[in-house]
Amino acid sequence: MRGTITEGEVVGIIIKPEANWWKIESKAGQGLVPATYLRELDLQEGKARFDGSKNEFGGHSARSRPQIASANLELDANKSSYQRAGASLMPLESAETGARHRTPSMQGAFLGMAGSAEQWSSNVDPSLVSQISNEEKKRQEAIFELIVTEGSYVRDLQLVVEIFYRRMQDLMQEHDLRAVFANIEDILLANSVLLSSLEDLQQKNSFFIDLFGNHFATFIPSLECYATYCGNQMAAQKFLKRRQEEDAKLDRFLKETFRSGKSRSLDLNSWLLKPMQRITRYSLLLKQILQHTPNNHPDFVGLQQALRLIERVATNVNNAAQEYENRLKVAEIMNLVDFETDEVNFRIDLTTQTRHLGPRICLLEGQLTKSKSGRKLHAYLLTDILLFVEPSSKQSGSKVSSAKGYQFVLYRKPIPLVDHVAVQDTGEDSFAVVHGQDTVQVRAPNFSEKRRWISSINEQVEICMIAERSHRDQHSAMESNRARLAGVDAMGTLVINVIEARGLPPGANGKRDVYCAVELSGQILKTKALEGSNPRWNQSLSFTVVKSATTFRLATYNVDMFSPDGIYVNGIKMIRLLTGVLRTSWIY
Repeated sequence: MRGTITEGEVVGIIIKPEANWWKIESKAGQGLVPATYLRELDLQEGKARFDGSKNEFGGHSARSRPQIASANLELDANKSSYQRAGASLMPLESAETGARHRTPSMQGAFLGMAGSAEQWSSNVDPSLVSQISNEEKKRQEAIFELIVTEGSYVRDLQLVVEIFYRRMQDLMQEHDLRAVFANIEDILLANSVLLSSLEDLQQKNSFFIDLFGNHFATFIPSLECYATYCGNQMAAQKFLKRRQEEDAKLDRFLKETFRSGKSRSLDLNSWLLKPMQRITRYSLLLKQILQHTPNNHPDFVGLQQALRLIERVATNVNNAAQEYENRLKVAEIMNLVDFETDEVNFRIDLTTQTRHLGPRICLLEGQLTKSKSGRKLHAYLLTDILLFVEPSSKQSGSKVSSAKGYQFVLYRKPIPLVDHVAVQDTGEDSFAVVHGQDTVQVRAPNFSEKRRWISSINEQVEICMIAERSHRDQHSAMESNRARLAGVDAMGTLVINVIEARGLPPGANGKRDVYCAVELSGQILKTKALEGSNPRWNQSLSFTVVKSATTFRLATYNVDMFSPDGIYVNGIKMIRLLTGVLRTSWIY
């Protein structure tokens, strides 16, 4: 579709979605035009010219108001730039019908209804406004605000894709672009479809929307893609900064784009924050609608459901961002501290899972000093470990650590919080950490920091102890299940004699501290742990057999104090019992 609006032509204004862009209808159809190319007619002139133009293009909408074009304009369904005569405009009428068949970047050009001071009441029949309650007016204004700001947001996304992402494809490799923009095209697609549907709902209901909540809720699952994007944000900003420092062409492009005004005086990092800001704003907008929706309104339950769903998405997004930030911090500690010292004869990887508390995170860090000597230390309190480190220049042999790029070395072995750790307040700004026979007495910068360290360590020790007790309780439950099975009409007993393992490589922590675990019908029994690559257990494990066709699993594990025990994958064996009682020996 292609049509022209000529200078002096009278057009009808359907809606003013923002100060600079108005939706009009003319002989060529409906579309968005720059407001600066239109002049609003006074009442008398408008009535005369407006009435005379109705028959020319099929009659105006009841909501349209007369304007006169001050320049020649063209409407072209295949373009997304807006200029004077000879350039192109995107007509909304044709765009909306084909929205789902277009690319996300094109949708942003014609679906966007950027934020405006325009109110809902300005876009409906005044007689309708006068007939409804003030509370319903506020409710409709709140719905209108969500849709209008969604349009503005989609146009922002389209700008990021068109002005930055597309043009930077000539400057960066695909994996580098992904590091900066993540899945922003997925977000643009999801929000373009959402906006198209909201505007359809708005048009079909003549701007008076009675049921909004359920309609909005159906699109919320598609917003789960924000978790990936927001989880990448911190790394994206750091990566972009580094690449800009290293790549003169990229730096010049970003600065020229900023100065040219194409990015509306915002740098790329500011634009990349838009999705994070939008996903958190949905709940505020829905709460605003709910605030003006009575409990007995047919939309009330749907709005509550939509709010619950969007808050769940926002929580998932926040968790993803926090988890990534935590991973980044723990990885930073690994890069700063040399864990391979003479005192520590095994490797530790802080980026692995804890034994019972999931991903390891850094809860607290800060500078401390030895109470007596004044020796400077740096401490890290993690989920399950307390670390005391010191600058590598202070430690004998630190030249090796410094040469490897480490800033710190271990002052003490990593202290597992589940292993009899106690904290003592020793007065003023000092406190002591007691681990077995070892005591580390330190001084905090001030009394407040001392209290913070003491309370944080004590709290985390308690959490670790609870997790360890829970793990032991599970093991006890398995033993109880074994005893229960022995009391039922069991077929008999299966005795497995685990003799030895041969040629086991070191575990992930560099050690070989190996045990064998056997499972049958919910019963799990373990051998003792032995060191070495060829452990010889020669240990009998006794199981109750309750049915003839059952399976037992056998695997070997390497004991790890700081992470889940590492399994020797090639060591898993499975035997299916086809007869009742079996007494056997197994050489592994």
